[in-house]
Amino acid sequence: MRDIDPDEDDDDAEMERRERGQHKRRRIISQPAAALQQPDQQQQQQALSAAAAGLTDVTGKWQNVCSKFAVLEAVYLKRKQQEQAIDQLQGSSSYAAPAAAARAAAARNSDSSTSGGLRTGYLDSFADDLWAYSRYSSFAVRGTVRAAADVLGGGNAMVNAAAFDRDDEFVATAGVSKRIRIFEYSSITSSACGGGGCTTGTPVAPGMGGYSRGAAAAVAGSSASAGLGAFTAGVGGAAGVDGIVYPVLELSSRSRLCSVVWSSYVKAHVASSDVEGVVQLWDANTGSEVAQFEEHAKRAWAVDFSRLEPTKLVSCSDDCTVKVWSVHQDSSVATLQLHNNVCSVQFSPDNPHLLAAGCSNAKIYLYDLRKTSQPLACVPGHDRAVSYVRWLNGNELVTASIDNTLKSWSASGLVAAGTIGCSAAAAKGSAAAAVTASISASCTATYAGHTNSRNFIGLAVLPGSPGSSSSSSSASRGGYIACGSETNEVF
Repeated sequence: MRDIDPDEDDDDAEMERRERGQHKRRRIISQPAAALQQPDQQQQQQALSAAAAGLTDVTGKWQNVCSKFAVLEAVYLKRKQQEQAIDQLQGSSSYAAPAAAARAAAARNSDSSTSGGLRTGYLDSFADDLWAYSRYSSFAVRGTVRAAADVLGGGNAMVNAAAFDRDDEFVATAGVSKRIRIFEYSSITSSACGGGGCTTGTPVAPGMGGYSRGAAAAVAGSSASAGLGAFTAGVGGAAGVDGIVYPVLELSSRSRLCSVVWSSYVKAHVASSDVEGVVQLWDANTGSEVAQFEEHAKRAWAVDFSRLEPTKLVSCSDDCTVKVWSVHQDSSVATLQLHNNVCSVQFSPDNPHLLAAGCSNAKIYLYDLRKTSQPLACVPGHDRAVSYVRWLNGNELVTASIDNTLKSWSASGLVAAGTIGCSAAAAKGSAAAAVTASISASCTATYAGHTNSRNFIGLAVLPGSPGSSSSSSSASRGGYIACGSETNEVF
């Protein structure tokens, strides 16, 4: 039998205490790790949900692109063929030559950078098309204008035209009420306007001087004592509890209005046309009329400012004329006889002498204001009246018609085609084939799907280019077209 040693018992007890202490420390250390594990799992779950949502969005866009891929491909190939066809047409005009030269230079540059016999940049434009097509998929309502005078019994509320000012700060509407109403865009889109009303805005004054003050005045501006400045300071475009958005200014006309447009140079200047054929120039700073032109014998459908020569305006009418005006003269400086009701007209954004018009005879006209005796181009582009013409850029024109279509046109292609499609005698045989070929070469795309067989439903373009798929910048967002429909939809 072994004797019991007291020191050995103490050693056993000490070892047991140490083991218990280590076990406790392991348990204490393991608890925070377990506590951290749950938030990590939540973050991972959220990340997975976000990735799934993004994947759903990408999948939806990819499915949309796949469903239209054949159409996009056909448009791309057609555009390439049209560029070649336009270059082959006799286009000795100064308008057609630069575009052809630019395409030839681009082709030479593309040919010079090859890799294994394949031009590296050949499909870049097609990639840009795919990117632009998939960039947006739906509209979102940013705000609704319910004008107080109309809601409270101020007359017919039908709006015939609306336009943004050059800085997208104000929106002007015109219509059957015989009034031009100017709203602050920030008031329309403010989240407070949807519910309990908007807060009073801060004084905002366009403050633009006259044409004689030069470009510096148009940029810097000055304080306004009346009109938009004073009205905005008092009302601020506020909306009441009923959701009505109050205009910052109203301008009264003697007749129902057909169109309204802002000057791109003098910020406070607005032009309008009415059913009696009167074209008016307004100053929103003073709330007064600057000039009135009364040469049209019938309804003046549209009016437009020249962006490159801002002292000039152009208007079109049911009296079959297009008239060019100067703010410094009481009478028109030029009159174009088109022999059919003219429904729309617009200056070119890149050429001060070039304008486009659309007529009730379904034809599209280009005119050089230095030679007004005959059109630069005349093309039967639609089956029915051409209701709108809009320049998308210096060489691309978009038209709308009550034949349920929109079409985009190459300006250089139209000039190359000339007036062959508008001769008095009907073309036959080879002449008819030449007319068809010239029209086909000029038309770059046809858009359908909306309903438009009776009314003028509106056409808006975002000038420029949609940008490049290789660019991360969101500044370039042009190149898009929007129109209404008789089904109360926007396309």
